This record gives sequence, structure tokens and C-alpha cells, in this order.
Amino acid sequence: GTFYGRLTSQGAQIETTRRLKLLGQLNEDDWAIIKTMNKTYELDLEETDIETISANMIPSAVCSIKLPHNIKSLESNALHNRPLTGTLEIPASCTFIGSSAAFGILIDKLVLPDNGIEIGERAFFSLNNIEEVRLGKVNITGDNAFWSCDNIKKVIIEDGCNITGNGTFAGCYALETIIMNGQIENLGSETFN
Repeated sequence: GTFYGRLTSQGAQIETTRRLKLLGQLNEDDWAIIKTMNKTYELDLEETDIETISANMIPSAVCSIKLPHNIKSLESNALHNRPLTGTLEIPASCTFIGSSAAFGILIDKLVLPDNGIEIGERAFFSLNNIEEVRLGKVNITGDNAFWSCDNIKKVIIEDGCNITGNGTFAGCYALETIIMNGQIENLGSETFN
């Protein structure tokens, strides 16, 4: 990989790099270096050619992330327990979010695309800072997708939403308002238990 050479040739210290914006293609050697950057708290991947983010690719200290513009999938445990805050925006190119992909992150806003994206089991388990979820044209196939999100107060389900997984909002005890707009294809059992 060329990442390490470029970074150090410009006088940057990998051990102390706080903000990192990456462009273009990254290979396995580049990722091996990036994964060790445990002081990096802001990571911008928007202009990279990364199509998949899998478990342990993202440094453990990252609090803010911009996902690649052409990402296809967030695999199981991709962002698991990262201290991400603010907004997590899933680009329209993303078609799959795996099990526990965003488990335990600290965001206060989640933006999902209206592209038929498939959402797996416990994908957003224990997102305790978000208060509202809007589901447009999504396919929630996994059970307990938003299980135990303690502060969700409002859920908006739009036309084209398909929930075949069970217990999607189970354990969301602060839930006060559910709005269903348009044609809902399926609503799994115990969705709001």
C-alpha cells in the first residue's frame, strides 16, 4: 500500500492523527495501517472506492464517519461499539446492513436510504441516543432490528416498507408515537412488543 508512505512523507504521525480523509482506492496493506490508528476520531471515506465495510476495519476511537459514496454493504459488526456520535447517513448505494452492524453506537440521528435496503438481525440494536426512526422503502428481514433502543419515541413507517423480521422495535419502551403512511407490505410479528 501507498497510504503509509504518503502519510509519513507529509510529516504526519500515524499514532497521533486525529482526522483522516481518504480518497480513491485502498488495499489490504492500507487497511492494516488504518486499523491501528486508535487516536483517529474523525474518518471521511466518502470519496473512496470501498464497497464493503466489515468487522474491525474502522479504528476503535472513531466518533464521526462519512461512509463511502458507493458502499454496497455494512457487514455484520462493521461499526459495532464504535463511539460514533451525531448523524449516521447510509448512502443510497448501500443495499445491505448485516447483523449487529451498528450495535451500541452513540448516534442521535440515523438516515436510511429509500432503495429497498435489506436490514439484518439486530442491525441497530441498542442505539440509545436516537429518538425518531423513519423507515421508507426498506426490507427488514432480520429479527429485532432496533431492539432495545431505549429512547426511540417516534417511528414513521412510509409506503413500501417491508418488515418480515420479528420484534423490530421490541424493548423500545419510550416509544409513544407510531405513524404508518401508505401501503405497508408486511409487518412482522411482535414488531412493537
